[in-house]
Amino acid sequence: MTFAQIFQGNEHHRGITSNGKYPHYLEKNKPFNHEEHLKGIRSQGLSPLRQKTNEDEAYCILGGLDFDFEKIPPAKEFCQFIDSTNNELFVFESKSSGYHVYWFANNWIKAAKLKAAMERLKKKINPKYKVDRMIPYETKLKDIKTQCGFWFNIPYFGNTRRCLNHLGEPLTRKQFELKYTLRKHHFLSALVGWKAAKKGQEDSEVGRHVVLFRAALYQKYRMPGQENILIELNNSFDPPITEQGQIDHALDTERYDEDHLNNNLENYFKEIGIEQKTLEPPPNLWEGAEDFEDINFNKKETVIKKLIGYDIRDYRKLPIEKPVFILERLFKERSINFLFGPKGNFKTEYALGIAYAMAHGGTFLNYKAPLCYPVLYIDGEMDPYDIIEREAAYLDTFGEPPKDHLHIINFAQQTDQIIPDIREPLGQELILNYLHYQEKLVGIKPFLILDNLRSLSNYIENDSDSFRPIGTWLKNLRGLGYASLTLDHTGHNQDHMRGTSSKSDWANVCLKIQTEGKKGRKFMKVRLKFDKARGLKPDETDDFIAVYDFQGNWTLGQSEKEHEDDVLKKQIKELLKKKPPPTQKDISLYLKISVGKVNKLIKEVDDEPEDSNSKEVPF
Repeated sequence: MTFAQIFQGNEHHRGITSNGKYPHYLEKNKPFNHEEHLKGIRSQGLSPLRQKTNEDEAYCILGGLDFDFEKIPPAKEFCQFIDSTNNELFVFESKSSGYHVYWFANNWIKAAKLKAAMERLKKKINPKYKVDRMIPYETKLKDIKTQCGFWFNIPYFGNTRRCLNHLGEPLTRKQFELKYTLRKHHFLSALVGWKAAKKGQEDSEVGRHVVLFRAALYQKYRMPGQENILIELNNSFDPPITEQGQIDHALDTERYDEDHLNNNLENYFKEIGIEQKTLEPPPNLWEGAEDFEDINFNKKETVIKKLIGYDIRDYRKLPIEKPVFILERLFKERSINFLFGPKGNFKTEYALGIAYAMAHGGTFLNYKAPLCYPVLYIDGEMDPYDIIEREAAYLDTFGEPPKDHLHIINFAQQTDQIIPDIREPLGQELILNYLHYQEKLVGIKPFLILDNLRSLSNYIENDSDSFRPIGTWLKNLRGLGYASLTLDHTGHNQDHMRGTSSKSDWANVCLKIQTEGKKGRKFMKVRLKFDKARGLKPDETDDFIAVYDFQGNWTLGQSEKEHEDDVLKKQIKELLKKKPPPTQKDISLYLKISVGKVNKLIKEVDDEPEDSNSKEVPF
C-alpha cells in the first residue's frame, strides 16, 4: 500500500499550507497532488471528506487529531501513551512541532459514524493530552463544488512530519507504508524500522537472530502464508540483517509450536518497550459503513439497571418454546455444539457429512434431519478447491442440495483472504448478517458450522477471558434461535478441547472424534465419544464407531477391539464343537491369548442369541 493510496480524501479541492512562500488557503478545483507534496515542492492539506453529489452523505477513510502544546511532551512518552490506547493509531510530527494522530480505515465509512468515533477517542485521550482539532469536522458538504471541509497538513512533506514508532523514533515513508500494512498485527508493526537489529544476535546458545526469529514465529501462526512480509520487515531494520545464513537460521521455526508463541508473546512485547499489548483487532475492522463499531473504545455499553425474575408459577406460563431436534437425538435448535479431535482426524469430513444430510433432510448414521435444514458452512483454512473435492463424493451420493440450503464462506474469497476474527464485533456482525440473509432466502434459521475455531480467531487459547467474547457470541446466537457446530482441536490432553475448559461451559453437545486403526485403507474408521451431552438421554450418549468409505457414505461400525473379539469368538465356537471340547487353557494356548480373556469371550458367546450375526465391517 503506497502513501497515495493511504492518504485519500476530497477529490476536488486541496489546502495549501504555509511554507514561507505561500499563506494558508483553499485551492479550489485542484485535487491533492501527492507527488508535489512528497517531493517537497508544495505543502498541501487534505480534507478527509469524499462526497459524490450535494444530496449524498460524505464518507471518510481516515480520521485525525491535532495536538499543539505550549510545552511539547517527549516523543517517546506521547507515542507510548497513544500506542497503549490503540495500536492502530499512528503518530506523526506536525508542522507546528506538535503531533498529529491518524486512524486509517480499510474502506469508506460514513463521516458521521467516523466523527462520532473520533469524538469518543478524543474524550479518552483528553484527560492526558488535550486535542485541539479533529477531522472529520463536518459530516456533509452543502456544495461539493465550492466546499472542501476542514483539512490537516499531510505528513511527509519532503522529509518532514514523519511517522513515529511507539518509542518516538522517526520512520521513513517506506517504513511507514510497511507499518500501515502490518497495523492489524501489533508485534510486527512495532518492529518496523527496529534499530536494535544487531543486538538481536545475543542468543549465544543457538546463534540465532532473536528479533527476526520472533517475527518469523509470529508470522507463522498469526499471518500464515505471508512469509514475504518477513523480507520486507528485515529490509526495514536499521541496519537490516545481510548474512543469508543468519536470515535462514532466524526463519527456521520448525520445532516451535503455537503454544510457544502464546506463552512468550507478552515477554516479546515487553522486550521491545510495550508493557501491555493490546488485543489485535480483526483484519477488516473498518469494513461496512452501516455496521461500523470499533472494538476498543467505540463500543457503547448497555446499562443494566435491574435483573428480571419470576415466581415459578409465572415462569411456567412464559411463552418459552420447547427446543426441537434439527438432527434427531444429536443437535437441537437454539444449541451450541462442538466437534473436536486431534489434527487430521476427519473433523471436516464428519461435519460435511452432517451438513449434507441436514440440507437434504436425510439421515446421517443414526441421526435423522426432520426436514431440509439450511446450513452455513464457514471455512477459515482449507484451500478453496479442497471443499469442491471433498463435496464431490456427497454430491454423487445425495445429489444437489435444495437451492440456498448449503452456503459456503471460504476465507480465500474474502477481502485480503481474511475472515474477520470471530472474537471481535465485526467478525460476529458479518456472520450474523449472512445468517439473516440466508434465513430470508429459505425461511428457516440456518445451522452454523465454524471450521475451525483456531483458524477463525486469534484468541489466547489458555485464557478464559480471551475466549469469553466468542462464547458470549455463540450464546447470543443461540438466544436468537441459531444452532451452531464449532470444530476445534484437542490439546496435549487428547480427551478434551485444546486450551481453556470454559469453552464448553455454555455448550449443549461436545463430541470428540478420533481415528481408529490404520490409515491409508479404502475405509476410514473413527470413534465418537460424548464429552458433554446436555439435553440428550443416557442411552443416546454411548461411544460409537463410524465408518466412512470416501464415497459420501457414513455407516456405523465396530472398533478394532470389537472386530478382533468377534474373530476370536468365531474361532472359539469352532474349537468348542470338537469332541472332546478343549479346556480354556488349551484354547488360550492355541489362540495365544490369556485364560481370563478366553473365559470372558466364552461367556459372551453363551449370551448371544442363536441367530446372532456379526457386525463385522469389511476392511
